[in-house]
Amino acid sequence: MFIQNPKPLMVKSFMIQCLLLIMDDKNDIKESADSSGSVMAKVEDKIVTDGRTTVKPVPNQQIQKRYMNSKLDYPILIAGFSGPGMVGSISANYIIEQLQMRQISYVESEFIMPAVIYIGGNLRHPFRIYANDFGNVCVLVCEIPVMSVGVYSVLNTVVKWAKNVGVKEIMVLEGISVLDQGVILDTNRKAIVLSNDADTVDDNRFLHHVDKEDNTKSKLHDGAYVTGISGGLLAACLSNGIACRGLVVPTSANIPDPEGAAILLDSVNNLGNESIKINVDPLRKWATNLKERLEEMNKAILSQQQVQNTGERQQGIYT
Repeated sequence: MFIQNPKPLMVKSFMIQCLLLIMDDKNDIKESADSSGSVMAKVEDKIVTDGRTTVKPVPNQQIQKRYMNSKLDYPILIAGFSGPGMVGSISANYIIEQLQMRQISYVESEFIMPAVIYIGGNLRHPFRIYANDFGNVCVLVCEIPVMSVGVYSVLNTVVKWAKNVGVKEIMVLEGISVLDQGVILDTNRKAIVLSNDADTVDDNRFLHHVDKEDNTKSKLHDGAYVTGISGGLLAACLSNGIACRGLVVPTSANIPDPEGAAILLDSVNNLGNESIKINVDPLRKWATNLKERLEEMNKAILSQQQVQNTGERQQGIYT
């Protein structure tokens, strides 16, 4: 169990240490920007715009000529964003690394702050789309905030692009923020699968309530809200007639959670086709190392609090 109400200075120090941990550990999970093989359809088939947001293919000079005319083969599109526990972002980037994907497109919009990131030895757009060699799996990543007034434009354009290239289903990976920060130490967590075909899986019982007629049974709640960019993407799928699922896992709001990401990827393995078989062992190893460090940090904070509280009590006695 982590500290429930640490003092402000301790919280700031704790979060800084967490960020340093994930920066160190992510060196073990690098993006395969230079892996051989990629999928790229013809330029004229790939540009989609609403006048304010545009999905464009990667420029020709950035790809190998022999892959320029490759076609996507009715892929599944997996989306992961920076949210609670960073589980969506970690999952998406891990899939890119494991399947040795290459970037095929990017999103430009007046609603996305102009910026680049340096990753895999290259400067890249922050909102990118990747594909594997066979063209049957794509991944969407966004590493920069989208202005709230432009969420509809950005996501609707992305989904129209997906429909244009034959995407058969979109999976959104996300975390459910819970107050108990110790949730990331729970080894019994399960992913919750929300679907638009009434096929919902909730082994955690987060979305269930006690049956009034029989209190020994539980029923699925009639509704739940998914908000933010993940909810917006699912809504855009519904509006454009593309099958979609939301895969969510309980996680901490402020602590990176690779174990939660591994749980989501286990569900992706179970729900996807044979082309999506992700080895999560390296991710779980990273999660174990991170857990051990977080537990050590938690013990240190507890010890520091105890010393500080003892000092305050003694000071009160002598004043």
